[in-house]
Amino acid sequence: DLCLELSQDDPFYQEKKKLLRCKGFGVKETMNISGSLCQQLTNDALEKLLVFGRIANLDKVEVYFGEDACTSPAGSFCLSRFRVNWKL
Repeated sequence: DLCLELSQDDPFYQEKKKLLRCKGFGVKETMNISGSLCQQLTNDALEKLLVFGRIANLDKVEVYFGEDACTSPAGSFCLSRFRVNWKL
């Protein structure tokens, strides 16, 4: 199991807590990413981990604009700082 928790010392704790709640998370989450899970459950767990991590690491500007994430579909929350471009 993997435990994720939003630090209460975070200067944007309340705003991030609100965003986490919008996405169906609490400020403390436990996720099972065991190798025995089927591929879809593993993918779902990793997607949740990614969304939680993105919200937990938002900066001041991203928190300000993050309220838009409450109206976006569950899996679509992504800010430009977190986008990865693959080049071959």
